[in-house]
Amino acid sequence: MPVFLGNSLELRDPEMRDLGPALDAAEAMGVEFAELPLPYLPVIRGCRVVGHRLASARAEMGGRRLRYALHGHLGINLMEDPYRIGLHLSLLQANIEVAAELGCTHLVIHAGFAPAGPAGLLDAALARQRARLARMGDVARDYGVTICVENVFDFRGQRAAALPGRLAQELAAVGHPNVAATFDLSHGWLHCQQAGADFLDHAAALSPHARHLHLHDSFGQLDDFWIYSPME
Repeated sequence: MPVFLGNSLELRDPEMRDLGPALDAAEAMGVEFAELPLPYLPVIRGCRVVGHRLASARAEMGGRRLRYALHGHLGINLMEDPYRIGLHLSLLQANIEVAAELGCTHLVIHAGFAPAGPAGLLDAALARQRARLARMGDVARDYGVTICVENVFDFRGQRAAALPGRLAQELAAVGHPNVAATFDLSHGWLHCQQAGADFLDHAAALSPHARHLHLHDSFGQLDDFWIYSPME
């Protein structure tokens, strides 16, 4: 399988005036892919695609040698309780539509999380996520998109997520050709540090499911100590 190098774009302007310069910079780097951050592209409102804004983004992206991936909204949580899940599924549907319209074959979403608590709480949440991933995998297939579920970590003991190896088991159980993994190496290293687990074992388990990788700097150290300034 060919491997392509990409760059994740940093966008902040709600009018998307920084999209063109960011794409210029990615092309100047010589990478093949640009990963677009959907949370900073104002093309969805109320879980519906805003056509004219999407057209503006597509026009800025056109005529370039770059290929594209899309990082979806960070708030999507397919482990959510049933009474809240409708909003998450509607937003994911809109994410899939945007990915297809922008020519992004890979849509990255974060793995779900549940409140910290007994192991059974996470198990039940994971079961909900499996059913929803299978359902949305069918939607993604119809749009020619693959949902790539990115491994995350526990958030200061308040939110629990699946370790990389457990996420691998979940994706295998879903067994959908349009549902795969984004393996974030730094997230995995930090999460294994939190759980006292062997990172390389978990990396070996998740890697076969990964069609997308995230690489960024990390020492694998948890920020559970006091610092004076962000630069530290």
